[in-house]
Amino acid sequence: MDFVLIPEAWMGAWVWEPVTDGLRALGHRAHPVTLSGLTGDADVWDVELETHVGGVLSVLEEGDMREAIVVGHSYSGIVAGQVADRAPVRVAHRVCGRVPPARR
Repeated sequence: MDFVLIPEAWMGAWVWEPVTDGLRALGHRAHPVTLSGLTGDADVWDVELETHVGGVLSVLEEGDMREAIVVGHSYSGIVAGQVADRAPVRVAHRVCGRVPPARR
């Protein structure tokens, strides 16, 4: 099974490393992404939600994924939702969430 992991704004694919390790150990394919604007691939003034949605759609298409699980953290839940709406054959499920703040 393919998992596409999208970090929240201002974080990169590296944040998913413990999750990708666990998924791969279970025999799944994990594809963490870094959204445009954080990798020097675009002028940040030109990056918007549509840019991020297009980037994740490209990951799905380039990997020829079918029925992937797309996981979005915080802001990226919006990205994951739009990706799922635009590519229903490529996305079986989307998971969106936010880590609660640390307790004091």
